[in-house]
Amino acid sequence: MTRRHHLVVVAALLGLSCLVQVMVIRRATVPGLDAVRFVEIARTIDQQGLLPTVRSQGEQPLFPVAVWATHKCVGQVSGEFPSVWALSAQLAAAVPLVLAVVPVYLALGRLMGAAVATAGTFFFCLLPEIAHLGADGISDSTHLLFFCIAFWAIVRYLERKGDSPRERLRPLFALAAGAATAMGLLARAEVLLLAAALGLTLVAFQLFPQRRQPWARLATSGGCFLLGLAVVLGPYLVVTGAITPRVAVARLLGRSAGVENQSCHGRVSRALTNPGTADTTVALRFLTKPRRQAEIGGPISFDGKEPNISIRRRGYPAALVRFGRKLAAAYGYWIGALAVFGAWRWSRRRAGAADRFVQTFFLLFSTVVVYFAAAEGYLAARHLLCLVVVGLGSAGYGALELGRWLAPSSRAAAVLAVLSQTQARPTRPWHRVFRRSPVWAPVVLAGACCLPLTLVRLHHSRLGHREAGQWLAARADPQHAVLDTYGWAGLYSGRKTYPLQQGPSALADRHLAYLVLETHESRYDSNRGRALRWLIESAAAPVAVFPHRAVRSPNQQPVEVYRWYPGRLDRDRKGDRMREDCHARIHLGVRR
Repeated sequence: MTRRHHLVVVAALLGLSCLVQVMVIRRATVPGLDAVRFVEIARTIDQQGLLPTVRSQGEQPLFPVAVWATHKCVGQVSGEFPSVWALSAQLAAAVPLVLAVVPVYLALGRLMGAAVATAGTFFFCLLPEIAHLGADGISDSTHLLFFCIAFWAIVRYLERKGDSPRERLRPLFALAAGAATAMGLLARAEVLLLAAALGLTLVAFQLFPQRRQPWARLATSGGCFLLGLAVVLGPYLVVTGAITPRVAVARLLGRSAGVENQSCHGRVSRALTNPGTADTTVALRFLTKPRRQAEIGGPISFDGKEPNISIRRRGYPAALVRFGRKLAAAYGYWIGALAVFGAWRWSRRRAGAADRFVQTFFLLFSTVVVYFAAAEGYLAARHLLCLVVVGLGSAGYGALELGRWLAPSSRAAAVLAVLSQTQARPTRPWHRVFRRSPVWAPVVLAGACCLPLTLVRLHHSRLGHREAGQWLAARADPQHAVLDTYGWAGLYSGRKTYPLQQGPSALADRHLAYLVLETHESRYDSNRGRALRWLIESAAAPVAVFPHRAVRSPNQQPVEVYRWYPGRLDRDRKGDRMREDCHARIHLGVRR
């Protein structure tokens, strides 16, 4: 293929990716739950500035910064509207998916040729788990973009050109791989395994004379890779004050202290670490008094999730089963079957250096994922998308091989061959299309099989949260604040919204006017459920339920909106103070 043909194919794939992202975002009911956290950080950047927020937050900063920048652009174009932050998160997640088409095509082209690259990138645009990242509004798409860039740079680095001038460019590809790895690390940590697989592959190559390269050249390439890491990560670690190795590792992995979802029983709420939280401290003391805990029925809890409905299953047998199921789902099942077939067919060829690197990465990534799934008891299909990217070449090759195997026996192929011989010259473009169309039939068919899952209405069971947010946008005063157990309504209300983890801060806010939660949340027999029931009984009154019963689907959770009356809680606080004063006077009289 000429360069012009490559550009036409890439442009067509970019257009397809854009079309898929527009359709998926338009059909999504709400973004993913993690988008609420990223939007909260982006809003903090908007209010407090970039550097102070990056220093105070332990979350990897790249995607929240992208959401904030996208919000600025959207605001300049269309102005502010209630759901602007939800749209900004989705656009910030969708744009990297579209851009990732280019490095995926380039990497697969270097590995297996232009035809396989076209088929594999076509699958990349249509796979459900990849396409849904944009509508979910989460950082995985940003991480995936830089993972793909690093993967392409490593594939280019591993190409051996002998003594040609291109051989001198290998250190530059190592530098680019290091910089892309560092950028991906600012979104998620999985990209580190790409660097680890590269190191293992190069060390293993030194044991075989036909793969070995001079140690000086290897040291130069390794230094360029580390330089790429340092150029990106060095300023970030200096700005955040993560100088010591322990703090730096925690910062890069997104595990810095002070950002975990905490309950106020046994641990201090994150809001207490912020300046100017005297009212929050008073609210926390009020909620943790023994008399208040007796009213609630136990220690008050503002945990982000209900502890009684955990679906985590730990241990290696459960982890292996979950890994197999989630990997099949990440590959879209049919495309996964084509990938297995393609890997089997490709294994008959002599493996190159890049092929050995892909095999090493696949084995290393799978081992680490199974280990963490066994320890944590949790694994989602989106966590395996790095394996999907490196396996798309096998999927594309398998689909084309299947098409070549089916084409000679196809009656349609015979008819097209006759047409091509009698009605056109061999040099015409449509002649080549007719001749090759049976070969591409499995590719098109596998992509079409993805569409029902790709275009499904995401998170449709959470429709009540979106309708509650739109109701608040229309009814609530702009100065009012909302305490939302999930935070979805805040993405559509345009009102200041507290997640449940910041319950003490919300109760100390004089502008708090509404409480939003799913009906079943207050019915659990847990510290969290009892705390929600106590809040409703003490100072809240129901005003709306979404969706309405007449139009509610069986799988949709009803969402209740309560009007919050802080004066009722103030009376309890005054009563507590009067009782404390009375006890203090009695105690003082006894002492006298």
